[in-house]
Amino acid sequence: MQYLKQFLGFLFSRQMLAFLAVVLLAVVIWFVGPLLAVDGLRPLASAGVRISFIVLLLALGILWLVSGPVSLIGVAALCLLVWYAGPLLALGSAQPLAPVWVRTVVITVVLLACALYWLHRLWRALRNNDDLLARFLNFGQDARQEDVAKGFRCPGRAS
Repeated sequence: MQYLKQFLGFLFSRQMLAFLAVVLLAVVIWFVGPLLAVDGLRPLASAGVRISFIVLLLALGILWLVSGPVSLIGVAALCLLVWYAGPLLALGSAQPLAPVWVRTVVITVVLLACALYWLHRLWRALRNNDDLLARFLNFGQDARQEDVAKGFRCPGRAS
């Protein structure tokens, strides 16, 4: 009876339910995606777009399970949206995101803004947490001290 409780506990655990949800959504995206149309356009007709969505969905599930930064998935989705749907955007008769170089610049700006945001958060965390700052400043020194204690020499360093 104990094994049955453990099995049912695993079967209805957060990880298993998330895995089943990701697999189910991936199957729906793969098989139903090409049939979906919006005003005559079929955004999920190409296999590359469907694979991109499935990989993003898998990454979202993994980051959600490990309580990671889910905003990375949002940035990746925004970049994919700019790349694939950008040429379809029209303002009057102009299509500002049709050239490849414009989409590349927009994606670069989005990635740069995300990187600056995370660097700012890291800087604030280092400024407010002395222990974290000490760990950053002493990065790698613990391994060198252990090597010295064991009698190993660092290559390229005179003793």
